[in-house]
Amino acid sequence: SALCSAIRDAVDVYGCRIINISSGVSIDDEALREAIEHAEEKGVIVISSAGNSNQYAPDEIFYPAAYETVVSVGSVNEDMRVSDFSQRNDKVTVTAPGENIYSIPIGPSKDFVQVSGTSFSAAYVSGFAALLLSKYPEISPAEFRQILMETSQDLGEEGYDTAYGYGIISVSGALEYCEAIVNN
Repeated sequence: SALCSAIRDAVDVYGCRIINISSGVSIDDEALREAIEHAEEKGVIVISSAGNSNQYAPDEIFYPAAYETVVSVGSVNEDMRVSDFSQRNDKVTVTAPGENIYSIPIGPSKDFVQVSGTSFSAAYVSGFAALLLSKYPEISPAEFRQILMETSQDLGEEGYDTAYGYGIISVSGALEYCEAIVNN
């Protein structure tokens, strides 16, 4: 219920255009599905981590990442290989860096820490979405998903696959794609 309230508040109270969800549940919850549908109807891009259970629960599917209108993000490492922990299923939309990412720590330490997980990959894609919306504010959630499908760098098996989705996001590819559409 807290996640559902946060989604609805992000849309209705704060007017967010992008929602990053770095968590998930393993059941298809009706209230969560309705909150995600509400975000889509209001033109909000929702990006969620695909999950980190591949090594011990490879068949696990997480929501809201599994919903059709949510961009589900898996993780790749420095070698552009899907991270061992990253879920692999037909819900993965794209991948982004998510292994050995430098971050601020939780707690009193002043030093950066290295972290890994699809949560960090989702944040990466959320930052990418913010960049794209700053230049092309009229992009709808469906158009954003189409841009990802058209411009991500294919990795793994040719075409869409369950490990990489459509591939790793390409900022330059997406910007070129949008510019070509605007100029035509």
